[in-house]
Amino acid sequence: MYKLAIIPSVFVFVILGCGRPEAVQLAGTWRIKETSKRILSAELNSTQSEIALNANGSFTAHSLPGLFENPPRRLRLDGGSGVWKLVRREGEYQVQLDFQMDGGPFSFPLKVSRGWSKTTLFYFLGDPDEGLRVDFEKN
Repeated sequence: MYKLAIIPSVFVFVILGCGRPEAVQLAGTWRIKETSKRILSAELNSTQSEIALNANGSFTAHSLPGLFENPPRRLRLDGGSGVWKLVRREGEYQVQLDFQMDGGPFSFPLKVSRGWSKTTLFYFLGDPDEGLRVDFEKN
């Protein structure tokens, strides 16, 4: 009987935890996870990569590895600013960063991963099959 009472509670937790992310929940400063720094050279992983998503829809990005190169040839750290929005593409939620560049706008998607306890923003360096995933967690 006790086990049956737990099942509905777990079901409600899973449904609420896996729902649509809200833009207001994503606003804040996101920093690269230490586990993601392992795929970078010593020169690149000494810098703190971060993305600041502001509640007004603007953002700044600082020292993101391989952002403007696809596929990445020689990794470098990139950054910039612009506007962001939460979008849904092919059944997945993404944070679309629209950089304001000299040559015109440049859009870059960050995928949203919602786990049991945390939300993560991430992208891949090059081909996703290579597994070079860059994860960011909110501080």
